[in-house]
Amino acid sequence: MKFKADYYTRKSHYWNEDRIIVSSSFGIVIDGATPLIKTSKINYANYLVKHIKNNINKVNGDVSTRLEFLARDVAHKLDLKSSEVSKLPSASLSYFEIKDDIVHIGILGDCEAVVRFKDGSLKRYYDDRLSHFDSEVIKERKTMCLKHGCKMDEVRQYILPHLITNRNKANKDDGYYALVASKDYEYKEIGFDININDVEEIYLYSDGYSSIFTTFDIYKDYMDAFKNDIDVKAEIAKIVDVAYKDKHTDKYPRLKTIDDISLLKACFDNIE
Repeated sequence: MKFKADYYTRKSHYWNEDRIIVSSSFGIVIDGATPLIKTSKINYANYLVKHIKNNINKVNGDVSTRLEFLARDVAHKLDLKSSEVSKLPSASLSYFEIKDDIVHIGILGDCEAVVRFKDGSLKRYYDDRLSHFDSEVIKERKTMCLKHGCKMDEVRQYILPHLITNRNKANKDDGYYALVASKDYEYKEIGFDININDVEEIYLYSDGYSSIFTTFDIYKDYMDAFKNDIDVKAEIAKIVDVAYKDKHTDKYPRLKTIDDISLLKACFDNIE
């Protein structure tokens, strides 16, 4: 079955650590994470997601096989030797892949998917472990702000050790799944299979977009956010507007003013 895709990614800096990939049988949203302990001036996260987007259609196999190969490939090209994820480029991602009469959805980290079924129902596919760790850090930010008398956006130096601890939990039993540019990386995901004949639309998005209902009060929950047809660019513009009105993150506590934001909408219904 074919699908029609509409998508947009908005960078938060002059570089973009998000990427959206659309092929004939799959769609992917990737949210790269730069090393917290930097050993190079290269933006490793941007390098990782760019390499995946530029080369995923040059590699054979299903999406998970290609992602594992390309993550290892980046590690070899950059000669990355560390075993600590906090020193390596990594990424969260969500994807769908058409396999005969099945649509497979894969989730790593805090990227998500929402499926609109032909019966009108919605279902959110996600893993909340990474967002749980982030919420703990956000709480710590408040404590550190009071302790050191600084603004929310000035406290990063005090919470960095906690961020490093959380990053190093990637692909550990007490952590969460992430794509990591490591020479011995083994791909793991939370996966779901859906009958393609039941699907009307699939939305893939980074955590920059899920903030529209998890962080800001634009929508009360995902059901509210996806209940109507979505104009991809217009919805992202709503996040940008609210985020910059709270530049110092005082009203809506979060780790940064604004993140890279990516949203992919794939329509499966009535596609010739």
